[in-house]
Amino acid sequence: MRFLTIFRRIIAFLQFTMPCWFYDKKELSNTPSARDGISADVESWYRKEGAKHIIDAGNKLGLYLFISVLFVLFFTSEFGLMFY
Repeated sequence: MRFLTIFRRIIAFLQFTMPCWFYDKKELSNTPSARDGISADVESWYRKEGAKHIIDAGNKLGLYLFISVLFVLFFTSEFGLMFY
């Protein structure tokens, strides 16, 4: 039950900080990866592999899957780019 409360707070925070989840083609073509010459397919592969590594590390550390999934969400979202 406590995890559900934490999850709802995180979703509320993300909705407050990122009210628009839709991007047009101009915004998607101007990502940092695209500016560095990385194709969308390669970037997608990097994100998938990164997510797999996060889940594996979480399992080895004995974390709840919920926590690992939150890290994956943070890693794969544009929200995470604000902290680089």
